[in-house]
Amino acid sequence: MRNKVIIISSIAFILLFFISSAFLKKDQAVHSDNATSSFSVKTQECAPQNRTIYLNFSGTVNPLHRASLVSKISGKIIAIYLPDGEKVKRDDVVLKIEDYDRIEQAQKAKALLKQREIEYDSSHKLNKTGYGAQIQVEAAFTALQSAKADLKRLELDLENTAVKSPIDGYIDKINANEGDFVNAGQKIADVVDFDQILVVLYVSENEVNKIELGSTAQISLLDGKELAGEVSFISKIAEPKTGSYRVEVKVINNKMISLQGLTANVRLPSGERFAYKVPSSALSLSDEGALGIKIVDDNNYVIFVPIEIVDHESDGVWIVANNEGKPIKCLSYDDKINNLENVYIKANYFGAFFNAIGSLEGKEDAGDNITEGVFSFNKKERIEAGYSPKYVPGFAGSAAIGYLFKNMRVEFEGLYSQTNLYDEDYSDKKKARYIELRRHNDASTGAECNSPWRSGKVDIHIQENCSVEAEFRAAFKMKNEGFNNLAGMVNVYRDFNIAKMPFTPYVGIGAGVTRVKFLGKTRYALAYQAKLGINHQLTAQTQAFAGLRYFGILDNQFKDIVPGIKILAGEGYIPAGGGSKVDETARVESTTATITNRFGIYGLEFGLVYHF
Repeated sequence: MRNKVIIISSIAFILLFFISSAFLKKDQAVHSDNATSSFSVKTQECAPQNRTIYLNFSGTVNPLHRASLVSKISGKIIAIYLPDGEKVKRDDVVLKIEDYDRIEQAQKAKALLKQREIEYDSSHKLNKTGYGAQIQVEAAFTALQSAKADLKRLELDLENTAVKSPIDGYIDKINANEGDFVNAGQKIADVVDFDQILVVLYVSENEVNKIELGSTAQISLLDGKELAGEVSFISKIAEPKTGSYRVEVKVINNKMISLQGLTANVRLPSGERFAYKVPSSALSLSDEGALGIKIVDDNNYVIFVPIEIVDHESDGVWIVANNEGKPIKCLSYDDKINNLENVYIKANYFGAFFNAIGSLEGKEDAGDNITEGVFSFNKKERIEAGYSPKYVPGFAGSAAIGYLFKNMRVEFEGLYSQTNLYDEDYSDKKKARYIELRRHNDASTGAECNSPWRSGKVDIHIQENCSVEAEFRAAFKMKNEGFNNLAGMVNVYRDFNIAKMPFTPYVGIGAGVTRVKFLGKTRYALAYQAKLGINHQLTAQTQAFAGLRYFGILDNQFKDIVPGIKILAGEGYIPAGGGSKVDETARVESTTATITNRFGIYGLEFGLVYHF
C-alpha cells in the first residue's frame, strides 16, 4: 500500500512539472517596460541608430613582394652562406656556384680583345692613308665587337657564380644542398618581403558590390594583433569553382607579421543603415528556421520579425530589421536566467519504489560450525530456508554543493537513507525480524518436532502431542532491523540544453563511500549511483528538478556479526512457533558470522537548486 502511494504521488508530481512547463512555453505580451513575466521574460525598448555597417570576412595573409632565388648559370653548388629563414638585403650573396675555368676563359677573352683592338686600329690607319681597303676595316671592327661580347658574357657568368638575393626580405626554404648540380634558370628558394602584406579574401556575389576600392579595412589576427589596411584590388572575374570574387587588402606591416598563410578577420564598411542593439538572448528562430526577434506590436501582440546581424559586442548584437527605422519593443530572457551563477546548493527527497535487495547468504566464522543456510519465518509464519527479506521504501534525502561548468556540473553530496523491513503479512510483526544460521550438528527428536532454532537445555512445546527436550549448542540468531546508509558522494552531470524547451534534461553518475548499518553491524563500503532527469528554471537563481535514481553498494559482506540471543530471550521468541521461552541462563557457544547481501534502490528524486 505504501509503495502505491509513493509511486502515484511521484508520477503526479512529474505530470504537474511537465504541464506547468508547457504553459510557461507560450508567448506572453508585457504591458510595461522591463516588466518580468511569470517565466522571466522581459521587454526592452530599442531605438534605431544610424550606424556604419561592417561586413566580416575571413582572409589569408600573404607577402606583398615575393621573388624567386634563381641560378643564372649551370654548375655545382660549392657553398651556402645563409641558412633558411635568414633576413637578407638586396644583392646579398646566398650561395656560390663553382666557376670551373671561367676565370681563365675571361683572361683569354681579355687578351683576344686587346689583339682585336690593335688589329682594328691598324686597319683603320691604313685605310686613312689609302693603303687599306674599307672591307678590311669593317672585318676588324666586327672581330673587335665579337671579342667584347665574349668577354662580357664570360665576366657575367663569372659574376653569376655568386647567387644573390633579388629583394630585401627573408629566405624561405632553400631547395638545394652543397654539392648539388643546378641548371641555369632553376629555382633554388623564395625570398619574401613582409614590409607590406596582402590580405586576400573571397567575397560572394551578394556582397562584392557593397565593397568600395580604397575603403579602409579593419584586420584582426587570431593572436589578437590588429592592423589597418586599404582595399587595393577587387576582381571583376569570379572564381570558376566557387563563384566568389577575389579582394585584396594592402596593409603596412610595421614588422608585426612575418608569416604567410595566417588567418585574418577582415571588417569592411558597406555603408550606413538604421540598426538596433538588442541582447543576445532576444535572438530567436522561426518555425522555418529563419533568424529573428520577437517584438510587441502596437496592438500588444507578440510577433516574429526576421533580422540580419551586422555586428557583435560583448553586451549585445547589432541587427537590421525591416521596421522603417521605428523604435521597437523586443522580448528577451533575463540575463541571469541564461547565465546561472556557477556555485549552487541543492536539497532533494529520494523516494524508493523498488528495492533491489537479494537473499541473505551467510555462515558462522568457526571452523567446524558450517551452516546449512539462513532460516526465518515466512509470511505464513513457518520456518523456511533461503531467507529473502522484503523491505518497504524508507526515507532518503540528500543535500549537495556543486559547481557549474557550462553544460557540466560537479557536486559533493551527502545522502541518508533508511530501508525498513516489510512486516504487513505477519500477525505478530516481530517474527518477521528474526533470522538464524542453522548448523549441521543441530539435533532434534522426531521428524515432526524438528525445530531449527534452539538454545541450551529447554523443554519446548512445539505443537500438540509433541514436546522436545534436547541439549545442544545454540544456533546463531540475529535480528534484522533493516538498512541504514549515510553516504558521501561525488557526482558528475551532463546537461543537454535544447532550444525552445522549457526544461533541461540531464544524466549523472556518482561514486563515494557509505556507512551501512545492518544486523547490528556497522561497516564502510564503496557506493555508486546513476541519475536521469530534468531541470526547470523557476527564477533567476532557483531551479526545480525531478528524475530517476539508482543507488547501490559494492562488497556487501558484513563480517564479525555477533549473535542476538539476549534479544530473543528478552522478547520470548523461539522461532519454532512454540509458547515456551528460551532459558535465560543459556549462553550461546558460538563465534561470529559473516552475512552477504546485495543492496540497491531504484527511486524517484525531486528537489530544488539555488545558485549564488
